[in-house]
Amino acid sequence: MEISLESFYRQIFDTALIAIGVTDLNGKFVMVNNTWCSKLGYSEHEAQALCLSDVTPQEDIDNSNTNYGKLIQGEINNFRKTRKFKKKDGSSFWANLIVSSIKNTDDKIIAILGIFHDIDTHIEKENSLIEINHALEEVNERLIKANAVIVKKNEELQSAYNQVDELSRTDNLTGLPNRRQLDEQLAFEVKRSIRSKHEFCICIGDIDDFKLINDNYGHDVGDLVLKELADVIRKCTRTTDLAGRWGGEEFMFILPETPSVGALVLMERVRQTVADSKVLRNGETISFTMTLGFSTFTPDSDLEEVVRQADLALYAGKKSGKNLAVCYRKELEVIHSIKS
Repeated sequence: MEISLESFYRQIFDTALIAIGVTDLNGKFVMVNNTWCSKLGYSEHEAQALCLSDVTPQEDIDNSNTNYGKLIQGEINNFRKTRKFKKKDGSSFWANLIVSSIKNTDDKIIAILGIFHDIDTHIEKENSLIEINHALEEVNERLIKANAVIVKKNEELQSAYNQVDELSRTDNLTGLPNRRQLDEQLAFEVKRSIRSKHEFCICIGDIDDFKLINDNYGHDVGDLVLKELADVIRKCTRTTDLAGRWGGEEFMFILPETPSVGALVLMERVRQTVADSKVLRNGETISFTMTLGFSTFTPDSDLEEVVRQADLALYAGKKSGKNLAVCYRKELEVIHSIKS
């Protein structure tokens, strides 16, 4: 059985999987296919009573009328856009729309053809992705801010730790390194000496008659003397040296890669500067001196023995009249036996 061309076209029109609608020049629907009816919820008969404005959301009507007017006037032949369609139940959905004018053989516009494809699911997914991205961006911003807070807190904690660590290595009264830091530096210099095969000197200095200063003037004056001595030490020592409070009125000097000759020059400078120093208290000038002893550590030395030797040289200086810088030598071991 033969099918007429008109019936064939009508069958294609009705069975197309995309929605097709034809309106007259007033925007009234004259033909719609089954997909159009299915998507918008109208029967074919109901559709023929509808105009474009009936299936267009209120917010899109002005724009729709503008484009429709351009088609009717022949200003444009077609246009594409993504827009919403309003269904019979009042709900709406997103669709990709293609609209073109239909002309007769005289090239006169007689109708408007509209074809649309439902993309509402795609738009929902896209919007969901946008919302997820926005949420992720917000979370990321919060994480960045939180991380900045954590970094700042860590810096504050590190600063506090450094301050505590510095305090644990610093003598409260003089501000010089304390015995803990001196012990650590000694261990470091021993390793460096063994590795580099270079010697270094250890010096121990003691304020002469410090007990008498405390007894005669009071401990507050004794503290002033210790602070003055710390200032002298800072001025006289090199940046490579480490000098600190060994205990009480005793101070230790660690002189890296320095032979005994160099140590003697430095200790003499310290001794003389101390002797020239003064402390003023209630209008009274108080002088004080310092005796120093030093010894040399070589790669094959024993650290405790070198410290003992420096202490013995100090004791020898005290026995010889004080206010002296004395280098250890074997002859001083006799003094050690007497000291014992």
